[in-house]
Amino acid sequence: VSYHNNKWLNGYQIQSKAVFDYMNSHPWHVTVRSQGNSKPEYDLDYVYWIGASTNAKPTNKAYVDLTYYGFVNQTIHYVDVNGNQMLGNDGKPIPDTPRLVTFTSDTGEEGSFKTDSYFSDTNIPPVKDYSTYRGQKSTDGKKITYSGEKITKIGDEGKFTYPHSDFIEYVVYVKNSDPKPTPQPETVKDSRTVTETIHYVYQDGTKAANDETQQITFTRTGSKTSNSTTWNDWIPAEGTFNEVVSPEIQDYTPNIKTVNEIKIAPEDNNIEKNSYLY
Repeated sequence: VSYHNNKWLNGYQIQSKAVFDYMNSHPWHVTVRSQGNSKPEYDLDYVYWIGASTNAKPTNKAYVDLTYYGFVNQTIHYVDVNGNQMLGNDGKPIPDTPRLVTFTSDTGEEGSFKTDSYFSDTNIPPVKDYSTYRGQKSTDGKKITYSGEKITKIGDEGKFTYPHSDFIEYVVYVKNSDPKPTPQPETVKDSRTVTETIHYVYQDGTKAANDETQQITFTRTGSKTSNSTTWNDWIPAEGTFNEVVSPEIQDYTPNIKTVNEIKIAPEDNNIEKNSYLY
């Protein structure tokens, strides 16, 4: 593998498809040192291998940048009442549905990771003579339980922040002749995002620099019945917007040099501030 000053690594074609697919979908670590120099020119965890269409050497390139990536996975399992993988109408096992949400950050600091997409509901594969319910695996992992109303879609996890534990969902197929489950409270989810935006403007109101934005997303779960919904506490119970120093612009002085750290509660409104440069 050879390194070029334009931040590209040239390498050779990966022969194993499994290895190629993994490299193409996961960040990996790269350290670049010039010959005779022990200090790395680059030493990063968050880079990708990008495949090329020809096997001429060198073929593949990995771009070394300063974008940090975070990943949250979701797996949807389709099982029968005994917890075994459900068979579809064609007699073949219904494969799990794996999904991924990718967060990015320019700094890698906690609270700086952002994403524009979250897990949304996906259609459940229908099987003749069966109804589907949301399931849950017992703590010992040996038993599947199901309750609530019939469902035809699953997967919406609401908004969440990174880092976050992976999501695992179970769809239980119940033969229509089997006893119906006892109605149980439905688990519901809620989220709320509070945003701090700082505008940097000149006295005449024109833009002086890019806005500085921070966001904190609070999530909670609850139990819903036909009569009411009972909510659990918000997670986190409190958030913090970091201190922000106004950018330096030659010949101008901001009226707010530093926006102090701010503690945020889930019920707080969005915050907007203007920093004027004179």
